Amino acid sequence: WRLENGSYHGSGAQEIESYTGDDQWGDLVLKVELTPLSGPHHRINLRVQGARRSYAVGLAENNRLALYKKAGTYTELASAPFAWQTGQCYRLSAAVTGNRITAGVEGGPEISFVDEAAPYLRGQIGLSNAGGGHTQYSWVEVVGAEQEKGGVNP
Repeated sequence: WRLENGSYHGSGAQEIESYTGDDQWGDLVLKVELTPLSGPHHRINLRVQGARRSYAVGLAENNRLALYKKAGTYTELASAPFAWQTGQCYRLSAAVTGNRITAGVEGGPEISFVDEAAPYLRGQIGLSNAGGGHTQYSWVEVVGAEQEKGGVNP
C-alpha cells in the first residue's frame, strides 16, 4: 500500500487488505472511486473484524460485480454481469443495514444479500484486491448514523 500522485495504491502477489475506521461502526454506506490497473479482483470491504472476517464487494474476474463474505476465506454470496476494463475509473457503493448488504457500481448493476447465517453487524471499512492485482483508490466516503459524514481524499 502506498500514496502515489494523490491516490492510494494497493498491489501484491496475493490477497492484500487495508482497513480504517472504528470496529464498532454499524449501519453505513461506503462509496469509493477506484481504477483497476491489473489483476482480477478490486474490492471495498465493510464490517471488517480483523483479517479474518468482513464483507466485500467489487469488480471480479469474468466481467462481474461480486459480493463476498470472508470467514477466513472469501465466499461469493451474489454477483451480476458487468463488463469492466483495466484502466477505467469506477464508482462503487455499498450499504450495510442490519444483516442486509446492497452494493452497486455507478452506471451498472446492483446486487444485494441478506445474511441469515451469523451476520457481521459491526466493523471497520477497508480496501482490498487479490490475484496479483493493482488497484488505485482515488476517493473514499463513509456516510452513516454512528459516525460523522465525511469524504477522504487519500
